[in-house]
Amino acid sequence: MGDFLRAHKTDGVGEGLGLAKLEELVQRGEVLASQQRSGIVANRSSTKRRRNLRRALQSKLLLYLRAVGAVAAKENAELARRMLANKNDVERSRRANASSTVV
Repeated sequence: MGDFLRAHKTDGVGEGLGLAKLEELVQRGEVLASQQRSGIVANRSSTKRRRNLRRALQSKLLLYLRAVGAVAAKENAELARRMLANKNDVERSRRANASSTVV
C-alpha cells in the first residue's frame, strides 16, 4: 500500500506523516494477526494434549486403580462401601456434566 502511495504522490500537506502512520498501523496489524495465529495454534495443540492425556488416564490408570480397589475391598468391607459410594458420586457428576454441555 505504501508503495502505491509513493508512486502516486500528490502535493498534499502532511502526506508523508500520513503515509508513515499508515505503514506503522499496517505493520502493527500484521504483528497482531501473527500473534493471533500463534495463539490459535497453541490452543488447539493444548486441547489435543489434554484429550490424549484424558484417554490415557481413562484407559490405563483408572482401570489399574479400579483393580487395586477391588482387591483392597475384598479385605476391607468398609473400604468396599466407600468405593461404591464414590463410584456413584462420579457417575452422577458425569451425567450432570454431560447434560450441562449438551447444546
